[in-house]
Amino acid sequence: MGWNKQTHRKGIVCIPDLHQDEVLFERAKRAEEEGYFPILMGDIVDSFDKHPDPPGYLRRVLEWAVSVGAVILLGNHDAHYMFMSWMGPYSGFQKKYQFQLSEIYNEFKSHFKVAHIEDNKIFVHGGIGTWLLASLRLKYGIEDPEDVVSFLNTFPVEIALVGAGGGGTGIDGPLWLRPSGYRMPVFTGYTQIVGHTHLKGRVRMRHNMICIDTGELFFIEK
Repeated sequence: MGWNKQTHRKGIVCIPDLHQDEVLFERAKRAEEEGYFPILMGDIVDSFDKHPDPPGYLRRVLEWAVSVGAVILLGNHDAHYMFMSWMGPYSGFQKKYQFQLSEIYNEFKSHFKVAHIEDNKIFVHGGIGTWLLASLRLKYGIEDPEDVVSFLNTFPVEIALVGAGGGGTGIDGPLWLRPSGYRMPVFTGYTQIVGHTHLKGRVRMRHNMICIDTGELFFIEK
């Protein structure tokens, strides 16, 4: 699924890590109704505080996203329910709801992506760094942006890789990379749009990576 520029004529709205935020979800729905193409940046659940119905929230978000043709990116807090047998659990894991959440995630698994390209922009939860790109080139012979994104969307084991420090070392997969680990730009001519690393109050730029996890919607006008 990609951007239908007639249906969503105004541009793109990136929805940063929801973490069961009802207010942000309502804002996202309004933005879509106003003509923006929604891209969910991952981490739909795990609010780190009490929520009355995490499975219900997850299902509402995913049913809405599918109904409007949104791009749904996989975050690390989504992956540890979708792939419980070989990934995680990480901080915030809701053990009480793990089987319900896992069932819902796997019901909608075919709608998830690890990365997505629109024009010259690559959308991914954590980011694609030099170490990951070098690993994919050495192991699989791929380095072209379109080929890398297509490969990552097959959910290879590389998506789970995380170095010491939870993503700040640069030795990290696309669900985990943090701006501090993005030490050299990759993919000349492309901009990476990422979530994952919560920022207080303002969007930040590192090389050709824009970090948008501020708790607010991020708009890219047409």
